[in-house]
Amino acid sequence: MTELSAVTNDEFDQLPEDRIRQQLCTARDLATSLNGLPALPSISRQGTPASLEQNPHFQQLPQSVENVTNERETLAEEPDSQTEERDALLTEGQGLEARYRAIETDLERDRATIVTLNTRVTNTNTALATTTATLANAGGPAPPAGEQPPKRESIPKPQEFDGSQDQLCPFIAQLRPKFLGDAYKFVDVQHRLAYAVGFLKGKAYEQILPLIDEGNINIASVEALITLLENAFGDPDRVSTAERNLQSLRQKNRNFSDYLADFQRYGAEVSWNDAAKRTSLYEGLSAELKDALVSLDTPDELDQYIILLKLVDNKIRARAAKRKRSSSTWRSTTMTTTTTPKLAAPPTTTTTATGTQAGPMDLSAG
Repeated sequence: MTELSAVTNDEFDQLPEDRIRQQLCTARDLATSLNGLPALPSISRQGTPASLEQNPHFQQLPQSVENVTNERETLAEEPDSQTEERDALLTEGQGLEARYRAIETDLERDRATIVTLNTRVTNTNTALATTTATLANAGGPAPPAGEQPPKRESIPKPQEFDGSQDQLCPFIAQLRPKFLGDAYKFVDVQHRLAYAVGFLKGKAYEQILPLIDEGNINIASVEALITLLENAFGDPDRVSTAERNLQSLRQKNRNFSDYLADFQRYGAEVSWNDAAKRTSLYEGLSAELKDALVSLDTPDELDQYIILLKLVDNKIRARAAKRKRSSSTWRSTTMTTTTTPKLAAPPTTTTTATGTQAGPMDLSAG
């Protein structure tokens, strides 16, 4: 008790837990009060005066002593567990700090790598742009010394477009290759747009006219212009239209190549498989070509089937041309005739006899 009452407040403040400090303060105060009591001859109940036994503080004293003893034993055990917990936390904290430093080192290395890669990409883009500009201006790679540079072929101009629905796809198909093959001729987007608008007329030009303001065409790109034309003049149901055209398409007296060109143009719009396209292609063939296929083994593959049709159609037309030449030669021969010379008429003799007198005898008579 004496040792407990001698503990100072500063020593209590060094304890790690508020609860422990509070309990020790209570125990210290109790020990101090007990130390202030007068010494007793014996704590045995047989020698305890009656007046002291009736004192409520004296009656609670044994229980208080027991509580203080228990608290002290508990407090003596708690610092060991707290120390272990603190050591475990310190060890874990040191491990986390090491991991943080390792991650920070990795991040610094990654940042340096990213900077290096960005520099390389920038240098590559610059070199690529320089090479592209050089090739565009020079028209291709520099020729060997002593040789003339190859002549760059210009892409044909597209046909003018007046807003006709069936001419929109051909116009677009001609416009795009022009910008792709002759890209070096166009300075910027406005230059390309001005070139494309120059081939519009009629309703097509009237559609774009509101977007032209003081020489500037208020359209983002050539593809945006194409989209605008498709929305205004394109077929809203191109697939159904193409299917109807395929079903009604016929070769008639055309050669197979012309018929195939129309068939492939419509076939590109539909999602038919090769078997369906093969059936539709056969239905539109001329009667002569169908007759010629009767005795032939036709392949199932569409590409091989088209090659066979071209060969057969060429043979049919070659044979027809040969028959035509033979027929013309025969007619020319039969119409040629042999001219027989006519016999000359006998000469006539004029007599000089007049009147009743006899004149000279006409020996040619009789």
